[in-house]
Amino acid sequence: MLVFWEIRCESLGKMFGSASIARLKPGVTVEQARAEVSASARRLAALYPDTNRGVGATVVPVWAGHLGAQGLLLRPLQILMAVCVLLLFVVCANVANLLLARAVWVWISYWTWPVRRREQPGATDEV
Repeated sequence: MLVFWEIRCESLGKMFGSASIARLKPGVTVEQARAEVSASARRLAALYPDTNRGVGATVVPVWAGHLGAQGLLLRPLQILMAVCVLLLFVVCANVANLLLARAVWVWISYWTWPVRRREQPGATDEV
């Protein structure tokens, strides 16, 4: 799994950041990687308090990162997916309505057919 590794520093009122992309070893979860990177950032802040004050690090999946095309396209794609799901619900409701109307028509035709057959001139009940 590809992850987005982000380091932020909020010292002297300015925000500096660095980001990189890494591949996790098989079997390692994002939460485990996030805990390890956060622990490393805390150790660095403890060892070098003058330069690493306010430094934090996090790990997120690549699709949830804020940089690149995925960051720009994530919200519009979520909206498009919601519209497609809504359209799918409307289509399913229309198909269900058509099937119900056909079933009602067949039911009405089945129960009224002998009456219509008797009303035709020259029709007999004998088959």
